[in-house]
Amino acid sequence: MTAIHNLTPELRRTWHPIGRTDSFGSEPIRFELVGEPFVAVRLAGEVKVFRDVCPHRYARLSDGTVIGDNIQCPYHGWEFASDGRCAHVPALGDDATLPPARLTAPNVKYAYDMVWVAIEEPVTDILEIPEWTDSTLDRVWLPPVDVNAGAAQIIDNFLDFAH
Repeated sequence: MTAIHNLTPELRRTWHPIGRTDSFGSEPIRFELVGEPFVAVRLAGEVKVFRDVCPHRYARLSDGTVIGDNIQCPYHGWEFASDGRCAHVPALGDDATLPPARLTAPNVKYAYDMVWVAIEEPVTDILEIPEWTDSTLDRVWLPPVDVNAGAAQIIDNFLDFAH
């Protein structure tokens, strides 16, 4: 029998909801997806997701802070704009030519009031929920739960009510 775990390569090409859109603010939040670290943060009014590493000296951006519309690395203070490009290097001064450093971002979509991430090019789109816009139905949000299991196991658990 093949083990099911969170590192299954196929999961890199599927959409994963990482949280409700309104749950992200200007405080960088670290999360792991398929064994890789990412940071989510609201920049310029929109939730942005990047690999949780500064391209300068590999510090965790999730330990940084937001300055204006930029995320600032905690190590040398490099700042990156919402599109991932290097926007400011304190040691170089305000009028300096900036290095071509850029943050790496996965695929990100916003649907059903949630932020969705696919590490690699997804094999399919996010599942359509036609009832989402039906005003006769109420949407009920449950609190988030961290589960240490593979996606297939989680789905199986919710579909198999007998256990």
